[in-house]
Amino acid sequence: MLRDAPNGPTPVHPPLTRAGIAATVARYRTESRGPERLRLIAIGFFGLIGGPTLVVLRALLALPAWLDIACLLAGWAILLWAVVAIWRREQQLRRTHTLPCPHCGAPLLAPTAWRSKTPPSTLAADLPASCPSCSAAAVRD
Repeated sequence: MLRDAPNGPTPVHPPLTRAGIAATVARYRTESRGPERLRLIAIGFFGLIGGPTLVVLRALLALPAWLDIACLLAGWAILLWAVVAIWRREQQLRRTHTLPCPHCGAPLLAPTAWRSKTPPSTLAADLPASCPSCSAAAVRD
């Protein structure tokens, strides 16, 4: 749903409640620590250790020396791919579980708060009732 504004239509978001904010943060934290992330971490770990392991195996099997650099580059490429995949997944989760201001659409919660150890209910209780961007009332109690 869009609302007309002087600079064009702006998104209209439903009003937020503290219970809804706590539930959104809890869902985000559960999904970000799920099996998909662990799988990507395992792939990255394999890339980090796999390259040097293949170099040692190449030496034991008396294969050509040019395979050393190929094995190391392949391992680092796998590690880099896993890091990028984890980062992209994290960004997608933050977009999915965003907490926008109902008036201007600006995020109400700083990115560092998503990963903090603070319980979601405490995080929601400590959130100011007005938007830091437009100062409108953003959170209903």
